[in-house]
Amino acid sequence: MCPVIISTHISKMLSTAESKRPWRATYSAAKAAVKNLSASMAAEFAAANIRVLAYVPGMIATEIAAESIEKYGDALLADIPCRRFGTPEDLGKVLVFLASDAAGYMNGCHVEISGGKRCVQNPQFSYQ
Repeated sequence: MCPVIISTHISKMLSTAESKRPWRATYSAAKAAVKNLSASMAAEFAAANIRVLAYVPGMIATEIAAESIEKYGDALLADIPCRRFGTPEDLGKVLVFLASDAAGYMNGCHVEISGGKRCVQNPQFSYQ
């Protein structure tokens, strides 16, 4: 099957004000829409031998994220159980796997690449 990989990372498109985050509802709705769209596309395109997979990146240390990391680095790390920012290589390794035949039976999945950011309510739990 031919894979189509969709990112649910849309924050730069919708986030225009850092201080009060007026776009939180729009951001959440758009993120859910991308996830649901990818699942629907997976079901529709499977007959054409096309897989659709979505990935949910965490904070990845890139040029785009540099300003946020510089301003809020400690607070951001406090929410990541792995206690480090992701790298482009972290994303790349997973995306290469998803595009490969090794993931040939995966379809309609949402893969989180976030250092465990969303795996627990309290990221401090892993240290207590």
